[in-house]
Amino acid sequence: MKRSTPLKRTPFKAKPPEAGQQPGKKPVKCKAPGCQNRFVRRSMTHKACGPDCAEALVAADRAKEAARAQRAADRAHREALADIKPLSHWLKATERVVNRYVLVRDRKQPCISCGTYDTVQWEAGHFKSVGAHREMRYLAANIHKQCHHCNVNKSGNLHGYRAGLLARYGQALLDQLDSPHPPLDHTRESLAEIRRQFAAMTRALEKSAANDHAPFHRAA
Repeated sequence: MKRSTPLKRTPFKAKPPEAGQQPGKKPVKCKAPGCQNRFVRRSMTHKACGPDCAEALVAADRAKEAARAQRAADRAHREALADIKPLSHWLKATERVVNRYVLVRDRKQPCISCGTYDTVQWEAGHFKSVGAHREMRYLAANIHKQCHHCNVNKSGNLHGYRAGLLARYGQALLDQLDSPHPPLDHTRESLAEIRRQFAAMTRALEKSAANDHAPFHRAA
């Protein structure tokens, strides 16, 4: 039996190193802004391909550090301003966040008081007024989407509001709202926590309704 002639294999030849490259080291990209050159690092801290790029890299690092310092100073300034703002400012700011949640929650619902789907402006109306029931100012069950006519022109249209709550939720909710609630003395910290919670709930509702074409109405 005749044996076949074995194939000749070409010996493997490593690719010669690029100019200035040390054998066994792979070129890396220069870290300087805008530079596309590749070079072989002398050490792990070697980041630039030459003196000019090294200077540019140092300048870029200094600019980043200055930007970080400026952001920290701006944050400290905002916090300082927040400390001198009266509590009434944070009460109103918190109410806007809570009202925003209510309007997103009730985006598919009609006016709680009259049942209309048409208005010049949707608003978040309180069943128990803020003036008489401060402890229920941020109670979501006490706030619902109302048309501008009921909320402003009819001072809340409480008769229709009560009928709307009864039809939508039943007597149990009305009993809860009519029952006494403990007084609350809000602080800046407690108001910040309320804003955080309601903002998170609003984001969750908006995320779940991402494919929903019903519009989101901002609070007045």
